[in-house]
Amino acid sequence: MRLAAFVLIVLMLGTLAGGQTTQPSRPEVLVAAWERQVSSLAAAVAAHDSPGLQTLVPSGCAVCRFNGHRDADLAALVDFISDKSVLGDHAYLYPPATVAADIARDVNSSALVSEFIKKTMALDDRRDQAVVLRWLAQSLGAQDNVPIAVIVLWETGPDPDDRRRPNFILIQGEKDGDGFKFGQIVYGDPLE
Repeated sequence: MRLAAFVLIVLMLGTLAGGQTTQPSRPEVLVAAWERQVSSLAAAVAAHDSPGLQTLVPSGCAVCRFNGHRDADLAALVDFISDKSVLGDHAYLYPPATVAADIARDVNSSALVSEFIKKTMALDDRRDQAVVLRWLAQSLGAQDNVPIAVIVLWETGPDPDDRRRPNFILIQGEKDGDGFKFGQIVYGDPLE
């Protein structure tokens, strides 16, 4: 009798468990929400969509060029992206393990970047990872588990191809209810 009761309970629990679905863990849901937010911004940048940028970037977001002062509004960012193409966008929690590899892959797989420039830049994700992490920490003041993002850009202007370099939009996010908002945006050519 005890064995029959035990088997019945196991079967009932198995039936109940069979109807449940596995939910992604909370951090995975948050990272996915951050990725969507960053991809929306990258799409607006790629489309040179000034109204879209205005909608996505909250008024309290600190926006500035590398080593520059805070912009009064988004006009300078809109002007900056006017001759740029997006090579890739990447959302992470700091410190990102693959950021140098992601940037290298974006540049090396782009048809906009000449083979000469790809060879000249000689991007090496292993060698460059520590440098990129320091750059992100310095540019954004990034700390562990803070959402950050990198949008890799390439200038499409009339200058000869061998004078061009990747440009970037670096983003630090802030938790906002169940989602995120952009708290800081730093952009430009980091070598200027």
